[in-house]
Amino acid sequence: MGCPILALLLITLGVVTCNDLNYLFSDTSLPAPSLRPTLANGNLGFVAYGDSVHMNGVFNGVGPLSHRARIPNFANVQLQACADSFLVTTGCTYQLDMQKGMFRTIYNDPAGEYYVIHDVYPSRYLHKTIVNRVRIQRLSSQSVIQVPIARMTTGSSSDITFGDPKRRDINGVAYNVLTGKTNHLEDDRYQSSGHDICIIYPELPSLLILNLDKTAEEFSFYTSFTNVELEGISEITSSTLEKTQHEVRMLEMWEKYGITVDGNAGLDRVLKASAFYLSSSLLSYMNVRTSGYPFYGMSPSGLGHGGTESSNYKGHSLWDTEKWMFPTVLLVDPNNARQILHYRSFVSKAAADRANDNEFEGWQFPWESAFTGAEVTPKDRENFSQYQHHITADIAYAARMYFYATHNMNWMQSEGCRLAYETAKFWKSRAEYNEETDLYEIHRVGGPDESSYNVSNNAFTNVVAAHNLLFGEFAGCLCKQTIDSSAAERQKMAEIGLGMTLSYDEEQNFTPQHDGYVKGTTISQADTILLGYPLEYHSFDKSTKSQNLEAYTHVTREDCPSMTWAMYAINHLDVDQVEQANAMFAKSYQPYLQPPYNVWTVDGQENFLSGAGAFLQAVVNGYAGVRVRQDMLTITKPRVLPNTNRLFIPQINYMTSKFSLEITLNGAMIEFTMGNLPLTVIADGVQQEPCASCSYSFKNQLVLQPASSPDLNGCTLRETIIGIKVADQGDGALATGANIFVLAVASILTLLFQRG
Repeated sequence: MGCPILALLLITLGVVTCNDLNYLFSDTSLPAPSLRPTLANGNLGFVAYGDSVHMNGVFNGVGPLSHRARIPNFANVQLQACADSFLVTTGCTYQLDMQKGMFRTIYNDPAGEYYVIHDVYPSRYLHKTIVNRVRIQRLSSQSVIQVPIARMTTGSSSDITFGDPKRRDINGVAYNVLTGKTNHLEDDRYQSSGHDICIIYPELPSLLILNLDKTAEEFSFYTSFTNVELEGISEITSSTLEKTQHEVRMLEMWEKYGITVDGNAGLDRVLKASAFYLSSSLLSYMNVRTSGYPFYGMSPSGLGHGGTESSNYKGHSLWDTEKWMFPTVLLVDPNNARQILHYRSFVSKAAADRANDNEFEGWQFPWESAFTGAEVTPKDRENFSQYQHHITADIAYAARMYFYATHNMNWMQSEGCRLAYETAKFWKSRAEYNEETDLYEIHRVGGPDESSYNVSNNAFTNVVAAHNLLFGEFAGCLCKQTIDSSAAERQKMAEIGLGMTLSYDEEQNFTPQHDGYVKGTTISQADTILLGYPLEYHSFDKSTKSQNLEAYTHVTREDCPSMTWAMYAINHLDVDQVEQANAMFAKSYQPYLQPPYNVWTVDGQENFLSGAGAFLQAVVNGYAGVRVRQDMLTITKPRVLPNTNRLFIPQINYMTSKFSLEITLNGAMIEFTMGNLPLTVIADGVQQEPCASCSYSFKNQLVLQPASSPDLNGCTLRETIIGIKVADQGDGALATGANIFVLAVASILTLLFQRG
């Protein structure tokens, strides 16, 4: 297919090639600030032409007022002819080039004598630096060309008190150095002083001049935002290789996140936008931090937002990180998945204090957290948030999935075991025994359905808590040499996990959302349905899953967050209801993407990464059928997306191997791209000969298993099967339950081999 006519100018200018167009989003006028794209590199983030820059981990405001600090955007350089302060701009095109991670302004001289291309981006190589690069290209002009530019900033912030700027010469260029400190501590129990902020920005000429002896010239300006002045100076002095290395790192990013479909350019552009905005909040793997700030998690609004006290998210981390964003990152970018989990360990002191203050054991993570890890949920959501205890188990579930996907024993010893065990201790102290049923219950909670809280036995909460308890028992055993773990306490965790209550309406064959839930009651978002996916609770048969979908899909509010429809799509696929899944999939993105830059939105919040993450789960874990489970990765019933003929996922990581996945109308194929193959491969029931650079074709299911098991210190991670009365457990019953699971897995594998 040829390039669209409107793209020919861009190709002529050398800005893009025809194959790049699905990465390019353009308009001839600037939309409202809320619909402008966010650019970020995991350390810095800003809205195109925005007045503020936000830094990883830098917050201002006390308690619920904590928000990402607004740092004056001294990198907000604009072509005067196309500046957003002009009411009418002529000859200007505004583009987001996702492939190169840049926002581009193109000015075409009305007389056709020259054009100007201005790119601005946070560098993927110098991750404390924002780059402005302007190229003037002569066409027919026979005179000196002068291009007015301006830095658009007031230079002040209500969040930071600055001193007077200092002059400094760097690489022969005059720079100003502006230092300050944030005004308010989030929580003085964990923070002794405000954040140090240093902005290093160049002196800016009012005119860029192309003399007669040149046909083109490029001008580069580097602005550094750091906590330590020397770090910024070091980056600016290293700027010689910046352009090339930035492009290398963007290429590396797309080699991971570049999920592609054929036959539907519009949907392919949705994939590109979702992957771009999600990955922008993560660091390039090659970047090494030199400051004392680790990665501070992912907010639903991304790194470029959250600088106002009144916004819904303020840059805070919620359960959205672990449930909506983490799963895709885990499969395509496990190094960053580990950094996401590290944030929770880094702020665990506040979680331990929160549990203790509430008279519980272990770690209780708050509903919203920021720099210190303390509770920072706004006051207007306090009544609701105080019941959202499931976030603690959501975090532990993400840790469990990371262990499934990597078997990273070093991480378990250094962080994972303690995270799993301390969160399990919370649930051990939180659950209550019911003598009448001989089961455990959880009261005074709220599940994902935010319209229903202070209830008992929310199905989602009870199942994810049971996952947490059994993972905690395993972690306590695995790392008993390094964490304070007793056999009696581990046994109690197993007893509560296996003995957790899960209601079931036998007459209607469905799972009530919580005690007292009346079938047909409206809900605000997916809740009980999440037991199927992402919680992978396998004790339901197909008919019960179908009945749950029937019961809850039709009573879900139409204005719910987009993640709900993505989860419904995946669960419909799991019960082979493809037509319903396709309808839910369309609802998961079409109403939530705003032109011209495919910005994800919800409730007036722009750059909604939770929606992007859930959408990508629907693609990877739903249509592609990829699931990570204990001791195996499976790809089951892989399908192309609606109205497409090919789905390609360039990189999936499992254990120490990497492979691509291609799905067409005729079947699927994986191709390994890295190193040795320490895996057993079973394609459509037939065991294949493993090799490092082989491809394997299949139609219905492919199973990957580690060729050897890690040393688990004699410990067993139990399958989550709950509702077992305490009287039916005991040491023997518990051991038997574990053995039954092992035998079941062995039986399944035997059947697969026999079919071959």
